[in-house]
Amino acid sequence: MATQCLNAQVSAWIERLASLLDRRVAWRLLPLLTGLLFATGRRTLSSWLRAGRLSKDYQDYYYFVSTLGHKVKSLAAVVLQIAVEVIAPPGRILVAIDDTPSKRYGPKVEGAGVHHNPTPGPAGAKFIYGHVWVTLAWVVQHPLWGAIGLPLLARLYVRQKDIDAQQLTFLRKVTFQTKLVMAYPQATGIMMPHTPTPTNSKIVIVNSSSPVSNRPASRPTHHHNLVFCSSTSLSTRSVISPYV
Repeated sequence: MATQCLNAQVSAWIERLASLLDRRVAWRLLPLLTGLLFATGRRTLSSWLRAGRLSKDYQDYYYFVSTLGHKVKSLAAVVLQIAVEVIAPPGRILVAIDDTPSKRYGPKVEGAGVHHNPTPGPAGAKFIYGHVWVTLAWVVQHPLWGAIGLPLLARLYVRQKDIDAQQLTFLRKVTFQTKLVMAYPQATGIMMPHTPTPTNSKIVIVNSSSPVSNRPASRPTHHHNLVFCSSTSLSTRSVISPYV
């Protein structure tokens, strides 16, 4: 079997992320993300553990991953900070907010429900059963693949009826929020306090909703380099980040 090896720069980035975690468990991040990078097949935690040869300690790593959820905003901020330092785009930085469904199977999947299917495919299925993630992604231009999104942070959206049916308020202290109410603190939380922007750059945050539903996410901000707008009022081609 080939030996897994990360170069010094990637290892330094992971160690930078690990510095935000408790010292007693922070060392687990490097082998876990090594497994993530070398995993093949389905993108599941068990695949990461197999690729990283960590299966013997799977219980410890499952617990470790669950603790990362408490640090997700600060970790996402550092990921964006590293990306900005490496790519360093001049001009505007385009960040998109969208709701992304992921299909799930089985009647007992926590947080899952029936949602509109944005990509029906040949079967023409109008609905999909699974999770919906409110995702914040940095949109950049690739010389071969065109515009691509680099995901920074995602939060699980659960409908009110699914919260009630699954008793998530009682079991998980989950309360209902609209997608845009979820998206606003998600965007400002990782942009404003942590992220150094290149000189004379503005961060433009675009969501794909209509202007009417865009209102909750159009609150004023005290960050002079942060701009919110709707995709219906802006051509994304004019603000897309340069090639990476």
